[in-house]
Amino acid sequence: MNMANASKHTVKKHALIYKMLGNPKRLEILYRLCEGECSLKELEEMLGARKTNAVQHLGLMRLAGIVRVRYLNNQALYSIIDPRIVAHRKMLELLDL
Repeated sequence: MNMANASKHTVKKHALIYKMLGNPKRLEILYRLCEGECSLKELEEMLGARKTNAVQHLGLMRLAGIVRVRYLNNQALYSIIDPRIVAHRKMLELLDL
């Protein structure tokens, strides 16, 4: 995509995604989900956060189109919608930032 000709809609969507990824807790969630689907309980334990806090972060990430949830036996399981979202991590590692 030629970014000089990017639509306002595209720019707003990209800004929302960067905003979501600008939070350390949401990055932790994203990096964990890179390894595969994860339950809400596992994410809570990993973050050392209360359920309400983890749910709030995951809800924002769902609204941004980064993660999805499915339910299995009353258990919420989260996963990344499109694994290409983690390309920025590799870029930052290459830049050694």
